[in-house]
Amino acid sequence: MDQKTLMELQRILQESKRTEEKVRFIDEQIVEMNSFRETLSDVGNEDNEEFLSPLGKGVFVKSVINDRKLFVDAGSGVFVRKTPFEAREIVEQQLEKLELTKLDTLEKLEDLQQELNELVGGASGN
Repeated sequence: MDQKTLMELQRILQESKRTEEKVRFIDEQIVEMNSFRETLSDVGNEDNEEFLSPLGKGVFVKSVINDRKLFVDAGSGVFVRKTPFEAREIVEQQLEKLELTKLDTLEKLEDLQQELNELVGGASGN
């Protein structure tokens, strides 16, 4: 293999690694959003008066629900009131976007794999 081919091979491998990391990150976000969606279902359930509220990193506090309207961050420090159902709809939209992003990223990874195969196949034919 010549120097140019080796450099191109290295570029493809590095880009593939970054793309694989992006897929893993998206998968983690999807898991978190699904968990959050389930929590919203618990809050929206009229039969539930108490539930565990996450404080962060696996720490929870028992909470009593006395108002079912949530404060949702709309960006730039602005909060709007939403019902658990409305908040769940937002989460569903975000999950759809994450799934589309994941599909695009997987397609990019597939393209890189094909490029790699062509490069290696072409180099071995020399």
